Amino acid sequence: MDNPRHYFLWDARSFLLCSVVFSFLELSLCCPKECSCEHLLVNCTDRQLEEFPSGIPMDTRQLILTHNNLTYLPSVDLNLLIDLVYLDCSHNILGNSLEATFIAMPLVYLDLSHNNITKITSATFYLLTSLVVLKLSDNPNLEEIEKDAFANNTGLRQLDLSRTALTYLDVTTVSELPSLRTLGLSSNPWDCYCPLKDLLKWVMESDIYFTELRKREHNQIQPKSSRLVDDDIIVLGSVTSM
Repeated sequence: MDNPRHYFLWDARSFLLCSVVFSFLELSLCCPKECSCEHLLVNCTDRQLEEFPSGIPMDTRQLILTHNNLTYLPSVDLNLLIDLVYLDCSHNILGNSLEATFIAMPLVYLDLSHNNITKITSATFYLLTSLVVLKLSDNPNLEEIEKDAFANNTGLRQLDLSRTALTYLDVTTVSELPSLRTLGLSSNPWDCYCPLKDLLKWVMESDIYFTELRKREHNQIQPKSSRLVDDDIIVLGSVTSM
């Protein structure tokens, strides 16, 4: 005779399995009340959000959180989105809580422009090995990018560091990115003297397209905004006619 206890254990396990499956399906099908969802896109633009929205479908591939009041991104919630390839967090007030935010996500596009980030370390984007586009422009307090900040982002093709507070950038930070094709460096308060000489020389010799980068004759450039390299002037900051 069959043991009733075995049937009970089987029913309990089946119930638990079904609960997990239905919970997963519910998370995959629901949409945060503050956002709009269409196919694999979740759009939470300009909803005055102060916290990361809950209930984002787990199969989301594009998440747009631009023009909100987010101060941080919860790592656990974000990294549950294992299919996420596009993340736009521009125009928020994100600070320096990004150190352990991105953990082995398949992100290809990441926009963190127009925030309050002050420093990028070698660990910030280290696990984002699929990253192709990274936008960090218009972070007015971004003063430091560590030398190896993008060392593991070898697929990076577009990097925008325009309009920040950077005065110095180690040339190897960008010159050793094998896939880089577009680099934004304009309108930064560069200290264009000896510490930046290697970067300026690389800029002159590189085949990379630099957004909003201009060359001017020496007598047209304010000395503090430029540096003479091989008889040319490379302007990384704002240009002021004398």
